[in-house]
Amino acid sequence: PNTLSSAGVEIADLDGDGDLDAFVVNEGAANFVYLNDGSGNFSAVAVDALTDTSKEVALADVDGDGDVDAVVANNGQNRLYRNNGDATFVIEDIGRNYISDGVAAGDLNGM
Repeated sequence: PNTLSSAGVEIADLDGDGDLDAFVVNEGAANFVYLNDGSGNFSAVAVDALTDTSKEVALADVDGDGDVDAVVANNGQNRLYRNNGDATFVIEDIGRNYISDGVAAGDLNGM
């Protein structure tokens, strides 16, 4: 097990295998995905090497490609984790470098 200061967790099928995985954000350490093998056993995979002070995560298909992406609120630069469909991510800075304590995802334009 990892000893981390976790701040938020969201559950979704992140690797497209039909079972629920967990995206966990941490304060001052890398963020992790815990992949479910289908039998309730989880393996931890670091999704970044960043040491942001992450506060919260929201999961949604942000780019409309059919897989679940993550939006992470940080004490500093907020980030979008674009899922490649297999629980590997391309990380993009979003917004300005603000202190954020929360994040929510939703369809704002109805499209």
